[in-house]
Amino acid sequence: VLPIHTEVVANITGRSELLALFFSLLALLEFTREKANPWRVGLWILIGLGAKETAIAVIPLALLILFFRKQKILNPATLGVAGGTLIYFLMRYFVLGPAHFLGIETSIIENPLLFTDVPGRIATALQILWMYISKTFWPANLCSDYSYNQIPVANFSNPQVWLGAAILLFAIISFFFLFKKKPTRATPEASARRVISFASAIFLASFIPVSNLLFPVGTIAGERLFFFPSLGFALLVALLLTPSNLPLGRGRQATIIAIIVVYSVLSFNRQG
Repeated sequence: VLPIHTEVVANITGRSELLALFFSLLALLEFTREKANPWRVGLWILIGLGAKETAIAVIPLALLILFFRKQKILNPATLGVAGGTLIYFLMRYFVLGPAHFLGIETSIIENPLLFTDVPGRIATALQILWMYISKTFWPANLCSDYSYNQIPVANFSNPQVWLGAAILLFAIISFFFLFKKKPTRATPEASARRVISFASAIFLASFIPVSNLLFPVGTIAGERLFFFPSLGFALLVALLLTPSNLPLGRGRQATIIAIIVVYSVLSFNRQG
């Protein structure tokens, strides 16, 4: 657990993030089997969406897994995903009613980006992306509440906006470039390209819906919102630390252990 994730683990409100990611991973794991069980897939996606709508990221990720495995897109497992998703949205419709089914009920306190212009919203969302990335690796000034006046509306003269834009652009380019590059044979390099592509897809599919980039959401920012997207970074770190990519001598092992200890202490202190 990284220090930025302590809000998810320690707070009751973070249980939705834990459950959404957990059942999303169960659904994706089912797609890696030789023959996915459509009933289990549908159940996992239904429970994941019931925990939090961020589990909707499972749909494009599942399709990507099918593409990598050269399987048919339309099959019983994808019908299971469609069925679980449909049941959830029907339940949401009948519980909330048509007036609140797709609407956003929030105030300027929770998300001032709902009340600003589109360029300001996009610029602030990119700045917040950079904030998430920087606090993931340098966990200073972590905060459980970024509501009104904690993050002023930004503009494109802010360098942090362009840093966030560069990260987002890198993720998009790495996904499409490596996704389209067909391997001629199974090699470690081809596997690494697929891992990078899939890690980028995880980040994009789970971050964009909660980022305020395409449309305003219920809150301006929250460290818990970066819990699912950070799975992509975890895959990249795991790939980097693979012995074939980075031989781990004693010096590197000591460095990695020191980083883990420091992050663990910071996480424990913040949780307390």
